[in-house]
Amino acid sequence: MKRADPLTRGYHLFRRGKYAEVLSLLEGQIFLYRDNPRFYHLLGIASLRTGDAGGADAYLNAALKRDPGSTEAHLALAAACLRRHKTEEALQIWLDILDDDPRNKYAQRGLSLLRRDPDGTELYRFTDPAALAKLYPAPKRIPSPKVPLAVVAVAGLVVVALAGARIAPGVFAGIGSVVDELAARSPWAPGPEREGAEYARVDDEDELIVTDAEQPRELDQQPAAEGHPSSEPAPEPSEVDPDSWEDPPSPEDLHPHVEEEPRYRLSEVEVSEVFDRMREYFNEERDNKTNREINRILYSNAAGAVKERARLLQAYLRTPSFVDMEDNFAYEEVVGDPYLYENGYVRWRGRPDNLDITEQEISFDLLVGYDDGRNWKGTVPVRFDEAVSVDPDLGIEVLGRVQLEEDGRIWLEGVAVRLLRLGD
Repeated sequence: MKRADPLTRGYHLFRRGKYAEVLSLLEGQIFLYRDNPRFYHLLGIASLRTGDAGGADAYLNAALKRDPGSTEAHLALAAACLRRHKTEEALQIWLDILDDDPRNKYAQRGLSLLRRDPDGTELYRFTDPAALAKLYPAPKRIPSPKVPLAVVAVAGLVVVALAGARIAPGVFAGIGSVVDELAARSPWAPGPEREGAEYARVDDEDELIVTDAEQPRELDQQPAAEGHPSSEPAPEPSEVDPDSWEDPPSPEDLHPHVEEEPRYRLSEVEVSEVFDRMREYFNEERDNKTNREINRILYSNAAGAVKERARLLQAYLRTPSFVDMEDNFAYEEVVGDPYLYENGYVRWRGRPDNLDITEQEISFDLLVGYDDGRNWKGTVPVRFDEAVSVDPDLGIEVLGRVQLEEDGRIWLEGVAVRLLRLGD
């Protein structure tokens, strides 16, 4: 018997009250369901049932970003707001729902609760996940996927052709145009390119690499004190306007370790192949892999103008969250070739050690893999410039940006952290 897909299995686990198992199953499937609002909705209410209102808030907002009209997601978000003592936000959500559906029993129940308890003295009862569940509906059954009509039509045309039907050539031409039209309307047809994708291209006429016989200093190879590159652009003319580098993040700040001797020697064909991958990943919004290919160019023997294009593309990459993080890199990958992953993002589990809290930052050493107290892989310094919740006695998961010391050792610039639940 064919095994159900992860989202359907998650639905059945939820119905059986196994909320932590829902989260463990689905949190690793974000790439598969990244555009599916039901996926984020199920993660959101599963988080609510485990008492994680902050996680629920993030997942439910992700669901509403993809389906702004979802009443079920709005109701669950109102419950998460109530759990976090944001009563004004919860009230506004319920009022908006009742404007469209005056008989909505969940919104009526929430509004009645606030009317009976305007001072919030009894709202503590709704910190219990079971009580909070009365304010939002359980998820609807996930429908089985249906084959799109366009696919059925194309399949029928293929069957006719394979049957050897004697159809006039003009009719076959007409069939071809119909197939092309159906393909263009298909949900799998390539969408429009992202803003900035023009920098993920190189022309055949471009000079792509610097050979050993050539000795021009590239933009990222200007001499500077203590071996660091100059923050000023190269004086050589370029087709790309250097003024665009002034926008944050500064390319020179992102890559202070580019060396005069290239780490990766590429042929012109390989440079073109890297840019092809770069463009594909970028348009698929897989920014972590895009950044890796950018580094492959920046630390290579690619020509200066080619590196400029890679740098400009990097300014369009987005900072991920726990909700939409994709293409995580393992600890072993990153320490094996840290320059390739510089400024990329990782989600690593472990346990904090040597916690240090100052007025400017919170720093600690992450014992990677040691969240279960058994599998220590290595130690990585982590720094946050804002207050975060860290317990040295509990496992955590850190989302951070890979940074390099002058000697190539890595540390993480903290983006987010979460405490691991029992059974994660």
